[in-house]
Amino acid sequence: MDPFKKQIIDFRALEFATTMKVLRAYPEDKLEMKPAEKSRTARELIVTLIREEYVCRGAMRGDLRRADSPEIMPQGLEDMLEMLNKIHNEVQDTIAQAGDQELNRIIDFYGYQIRAIDALWAELHDQIHHRGQFSVYLRLAGAKVPSIYGPTADEPMGI
Repeated sequence: MDPFKKQIIDFRALEFATTMKVLRAYPEDKLEMKPAEKSRTARELIVTLIREEYVCRGAMRGDLRRADSPEIMPQGLEDMLEMLNKIHNEVQDTIAQAGDQELNRIIDFYGYQIRAIDALWAELHDQIHHRGQFSVYLRLAGAKVPSIYGPTADEPMGI
């Protein structure tokens, strides 16, 4: 496998596992919580993560308009996480099967002309950013914050 393709697949898998760990730690009864007036609710932030995976699908299809993100999202936490997992796995399979032509295809990414693989990296970084936001929601909701890149007060080193 091409080393650049393997790298994006591996990093997406690693970061996705951490994101799912963070999301699974969130209490379902606090999905409407938001830390500040201008902030999104926890539910809206999870939906953002789901929609970003659909953007990745659109990038791999060569056109973000072909992302085919559903208009209606699930309401329950488990259903949202199931949808996120399903679309993530679909995108991972699409990347694994893609050739250089698909990965290096130039797409319109919100007004920027970039390669599809670069759009995947941009979306991965944005997902990591939103996961960091979500870790604050965990603390405010009274949930335990799992280790992300190192220990936390709730998950110290060695556990």
